[in-house]
Amino acid sequence: MMNEIQTAQKEFGILDRVPEGVCVLRKDFKVLFWNRCLEDWTGILRTEILEKDISTYYPHLRQAKYAHRLMQIFQGGPPTIFSSQLHKSIIPCQRPDERWRIQHTTVTAVPAFDATSANSENAETALSKSQITSPTTSDSLIQNRTSFYALLVIQDVTDLTDRIQDYRRMRDQALEEIKERQRVEAALRLQAERERVMGVITQHIRRSLDLNEVLNTTVTEVRQFLQTDRSIIFRFQTLNHHNSKFKKGIVVVESATSNCPSILGKTIPDCCTNSHHTNFYEDGHILSIEDVERADLSECHQKLLKKWRVKADLEVPILQGEQLWGLLMVHECHQIRKWQPLEVDLMKHLANQLAIAIQQAELYQQLQAANEQLLRLASSDGLTQLANRRRFDEYLVQQFWVAAREKELLSLILCDIDFFKLYNDTYGHQAGDECLRMVAKAIQRSAKRPADLVARYGGEEFAIILPQTNLKGALRVAKEIQIRVKDLQIPHIASEVSEYITLSVGIASLVPTHDLSPTELVTATDRALYQAKKTGRDRIEVFSESYLSQSILDFKF
Repeated sequence: MMNEIQTAQKEFGILDRVPEGVCVLRKDFKVLFWNRCLEDWTGILRTEILEKDISTYYPHLRQAKYAHRLMQIFQGGPPTIFSSQLHKSIIPCQRPDERWRIQHTTVTAVPAFDATSANSENAETALSKSQITSPTTSDSLIQNRTSFYALLVIQDVTDLTDRIQDYRRMRDQALEEIKERQRVEAALRLQAERERVMGVITQHIRRSLDLNEVLNTTVTEVRQFLQTDRSIIFRFQTLNHHNSKFKKGIVVVESATSNCPSILGKTIPDCCTNSHHTNFYEDGHILSIEDVERADLSECHQKLLKKWRVKADLEVPILQGEQLWGLLMVHECHQIRKWQPLEVDLMKHLANQLAIAIQQAELYQQLQAANEQLLRLASSDGLTQLANRRRFDEYLVQQFWVAAREKELLSLILCDIDFFKLYNDTYGHQAGDECLRMVAKAIQRSAKRPADLVARYGGEEFAIILPQTNLKGALRVAKEIQIRVKDLQIPHIASEVSEYITLSVGIASLVPTHDLSPTELVTATDRALYQAKKTGRDRIEVFSESYLSQSILDFKF
């Protein structure tokens, strides 16, 4: 048995040696995971901070501008970024040279470990792909998740910030130089520094396999580097309509200053996405506009830029082979601007790198989807679509030790279709399969709570795991199962107890302890089922640790 902290260390332990700071917070702001990088940065050992309220060490996290965004994460909201521009550091700490680290922090909602436990949550993390892959273990639990942790991934961008500041100083110095020789030398220095900064930005873009993070990182870094009012990525989508194809565009990510209106999610008029416009970008051309008012643009294009309050515009195509994926765009909203050749080259280079990163991220998404499908196939029964025996065994062990830790009741129901072999012999195996499917759906409808698991135990046997359920509750579920199955009125002329399909049911209920094992619960339930079949079938029998012998309850209707 592992407590919540131990589970967190196990599930997030892969992040212990990454070069970024990583911590996991519960919704009460208590720390569940604190990796070695944060220990080195802050000097706070995990043994000191685990299970402690992080605001004890960093009170500013309770301020509204942080707490509000974190609460959205705890409710399963989309990832949020505390950029280095607006928040110098979310976990203030000094470097060895005593300078404060400048941090870029991504906060992602991570499904909690176990929704049925009061204090622990399922370690089925669907981690934001900022250097992390998710250890998914159960589709059944994912569908019922209502609680989330906040995963903070903190990057030290001090060196990047210093380089950008150095670049700006060098740029300003170069612009002040008058002589041609000095201008040439300054241009060379700018070129060299641009290459270094571009390498750092490219590394940030290519580091993640999460498409949204790749796109958001790109617009943030581009706007910061070029010091523009707005940076966006505009994506094209090819749609079919009346046997013809046309492109529709939408602004998918944005980074903008507070005094520049947001256009995130805005769609582009059809007149701006027709073949006349898209062919220009598909040929690899870059659109550089110093002054929108004086630019030679189509009426639709100019009207759109004015609506977005754009004074100067730079648009670079994102191409995947010959296909136009979208545009990387930067805007000046308050003044005209002459885009420098080095800036245009930077945008072109980043668009190329972004196209590669997008392709990798999309391939990764496809791989993740394939893996999730394989997990579903591995844990479900192909005929009934219920959980299979493998999933039943895993879930029973998990719930058994959770109940042992919480000292709560755990109930198990085993059902067996009466005289099913005779049914197959009489009606054929295809009818038998359809019968199993119908009975499975009836049983599934009787298990109403998210934590209840219905599984095909084997052949014509079904099992229902009922966490936090006493004997009375288990009997109520068993009775409803029998009613639903009888209501199906599946004819069974070969049955010795009824003209329709019926079930024999065994129930066991106990409070698990460390002296017991899940196998003993199954054995007790199987004994109750055996007794139900032995004493006439079409009945319910129970076996509980509170009884010295089996109690026989006949629920014939």
